[in-house]
Amino acid sequence: MKCPRCNQEGYQEIRRVNERTYLYIVHSGPKGKKIRHYIGPTEGYHHAEIFLSLGLTAFHQVSYIDIARRSIKKYAEKCKDRSKCIAELRQLREYIEKLEKSIEKSKAQQ
Repeated sequence: MKCPRCNQEGYQEIRRVNERTYLYIVHSGPKGKKIRHYIGPTEGYHHAEIFLSLGLTAFHQVSYIDIARRSIKKYAEKCKDRSKCIAELRQLREYIEKLEKSIEKSKAQQ
């Protein structure tokens, strides 16, 4: 798994402190020393889970298109109401088509 803070390969480690559990990504640093990057609590808020499930890397190297693809795939995988999901994906397609037209229009005006 890639560390979302530094983009290095590592593995997940969960540490318990008192009653809380925290997620870290552990990987090798200089001279083989272990580096633990704090990701967030495993309970209490979910943004760390979202980042990891989308395979995010270092934030300065974000590919917004790749994130969108992964997000849509996760949405489809977790979809419970098929007709609602299809309707929402169609709305998304219409939105993307509007963006395309807007981009084409702005390029033509340049």
